[in-house]
Parts: sequence; C-alpha cells; structure tokens
Amino acid sequence: MLGAEFVVLVVFGFLVGCISGLTPGLHVNNLAFLLVGVVGALSEYIAPTGLGLVLVTAAVTHTFLDVLPSIVLGVPDESMALVALPGHRMVLNGEGREAVVLSAAGSMVAVVFGFVVALPVTFVMVRAYPTLSAYMPHVLAATVVFLLVTERGGEVGTQTRRTGRGALAVRAKAVVVLGASGLLGYYVLTLEPDAGDAVVGEPTLLMPLFVGLFGVPILAVSAFENSEIPAQEVRSISLSRRKVFANAVGGGVAGSIVGWIPGVSPAVATSFVQSLMPDSEGEPDSMREFIVAVSGVDSSNAVFALLALYYIEFPRSGVMVALTRLDAELGFDTVVAYLVGIALVSVAAFVLTVALGRYAFGVVRRANYRVLSVGVVVLLVALTFAFSGTTGMPILVAATIVGLVPNYTRVRRVNCMGALLLPLIILL
Repeated sequence: MLGAEFVVLVVFGFLVGCISGLTPGLHVNNLAFLLVGVVGALSEYIAPTGLGLVLVTAAVTHTFLDVLPSIVLGVPDESMALVALPGHRMVLNGEGREAVVLSAAGSMVAVVFGFVVALPVTFVMVRAYPTLSAYMPHVLAATVVFLLVTERGGEVGTQTRRTGRGALAVRAKAVVVLGASGLLGYYVLTLEPDAGDAVVGEPTLLMPLFVGLFGVPILAVSAFENSEIPAQEVRSISLSRRKVFANAVGGGVAGSIVGWIPGVSPAVATSFVQSLMPDSEGEPDSMREFIVAVSGVDSSNAVFALLALYYIEFPRSGVMVALTRLDAELGFDTVVAYLVGIALVSVAAFVLTVALGRYAFGVVRRANYRVLSVGVVVLLVALTFAFSGTTGMPILVAATIVGLVPNYTRVRRVNCMGALLLPLIILL
C-alpha cells in the first residue's frame, strides 16, 4: 500500500480528522459511518483497505484537534468531555494557549508510548482477553463502583474531600446521574438498529445521546456564566517535562487497556487516572496534569483499538465498527501500513494543533460569545438531525436534561458514562 496512493489517502484521512476534530460536538465516528455510507460511490476509486486507512488516520488526527472546540468553546465530544471544564477554566484564567499545548503534548507522547509498548501490551491482552471477556460484566460493574467510591464532588480543579454525610450526599447525587444516564443509554442501545432516520449516512443514535450528555449542557452553562473570553497570555509551559511525560504515559497506559474493554471509554479510564491525582487546592498543577492525561488516554486508545480489532477481531470503537463494514482484508501488512499512517498524521496534527491554538482564542474573542454559543447549539441540533433524524431529537432533549444535572449537583460529568456502562452490564 505504501507509495503515492498511500500518501494521498493519509492526507485525505488527515483532512477528515481535522474537519471532525474542529467541529464542535462532532465525533469522527459520525464521519466514519458517513464515509461507509457512501463507500459505493468511492469504491470505484478507493479500495476498502484504502478507505480503512482514511478512517484510522482520521480517528487519530481527531484526538489531537478536538481539544480546540472542547477548550475554546466548551463543547467536547464524548472522549474529551472531562477536559472541557478544567481546560475552559484555564481559558478564563488567560492560560488557554498553554492548555492546548499541554493537550497536544499529551497526545503525542501517548502515541509514541503506544508504539513502544504495542507488542508487549498486545501479547498480554491477547492471552488475558478470554478470561477478561468471560468476566466482562463484573469488570464493568467494578468500574461503576469505582466511579462512585472515588466521587468527591465537582470537576477537576474544584474538588474537595468530603466525609460523613457530605460524602454520602455527593455519592447519592452521583448514583442519580449514573442511573438516569444508564436508563437513557439502555433505551438507546435496545432500539432497533434501523430505528433512526438519518438524512445522511447510516443513523447513529449515540450522537444525540452524547451531544446531549456532554456537549449542549457545558456550552449552555458556559454561555450564561461567561459572556466573553479574556485575553490569553503568551507564556511558557509551567508544567515540568517530567510531569508532562509521566501523565501522558499514565494516560497511555489507561488508553491501551481501554482499547480492549467495551463500554469503558477514554472518559472512564481518565477518571481512574484522575482519582490518583491530588486535588488542585493542594497541587496547583493538577488541572494541567489532568489535561495531559486525558489527551493521552484518547490518542493511545485510537492506536490500541486497531490492534484489538486485528488480534481479537472485535471492534472497540465506532471507527473500528465502520472499518469492519468495509469488508477490508485486515492482514499484517495492512496493519503495519495503518500504523505508519498513524505516525505521520500524529506529527502533523501535533504541529497544527499548537499552531491553531495561537490564533483560535483571538478569533473567538472578536465574536459575541453568547451569540456564538447559540450558533454552536443550533449547529449541534442540525448535526444531530442529519445523523439521527427525528428519532434522535427527543433523545437529545432527554440527554441534555440529564447532562445538566452534574452542573448543578457538582458531581463529575464522567458519571454520565453510565449511559454505556449500565446497559452493557445487563446486555453482555
């Protein structure tokens, strides 16, 4: 596959990932299914393995660039939901450019780490997977318990340790968020596969679910609380290289495991990394460390999801599901070509993310922030309708209501991942 055609496909995938990463609330999974939906028209020009290269490189590119709408506008996709509030808080402190660089560095280090440990991690997970699969509901149930036990109230940067009745009250609120999102997720996952009536591509009801849980609430609250973004200071990275490396590797480890386990998203894996970090009141660098770790989880997961598909023949992400629908022959040579493509777009995406981070805040500052926020909400609603049709609209409304609860109860938004965890415990 290596050659001129390879370069063209990698560039195409890079551009697709840029579009999805920079579009507020849009995940590369949605574009992946759209590409698969029009594969008939593209098959005359692109072989299935070539289109697979586009999907894989787009997915990795997306994990770098999605930090910009997450931090600048506060509108993440599900994989960057946890970074939105601490990152946006840094923006309000005039430290947004630093947050973008930290995220890009976390992603880059995690990808390099993924390549270094790919063979030993894959060796271990391939042999452990049969046992892990047999006990998967127990693993997911343990994850839910972990989320509740480590709940301390508030997102990163505002957490305080509570004891006694205070701790019980916070965890009770977390149970409500987990339960409500779980019921909604169960409803979505048990609908008939053709329940959606998408305008373009194949219907995906996960988009309104996650846009409602993680996108619209953050954007709406941020728009009403903060009418403008302050000037961003040009400053060096205050986090030491050692801490950047350590947290990116920690995220890389979590992401390498997530790639093999259904329902345990990068957001959930990051909550584990978060639980090991000190509160920001005692450690001023905690928000910065967290942003690095989140980005590391996301990018590392994109690499290991491909390896999981190759070795256990089971897709662990929307992009990998789309890849299986292409009927592409995923041989060893193809996987190697995909990994080379991932390496190339990672370097390009790192450079582009840092470069755009220098100018994005100035562009947004010149706009009316509330008008911009309303415009982005309208865009999210339009994208939801395009990819899920009228079936997705009530799901979006219900998910938004559930997604607003963490904002006002001060519990972690990662509890909304109950939308996948609880249904999978029942369905697996």
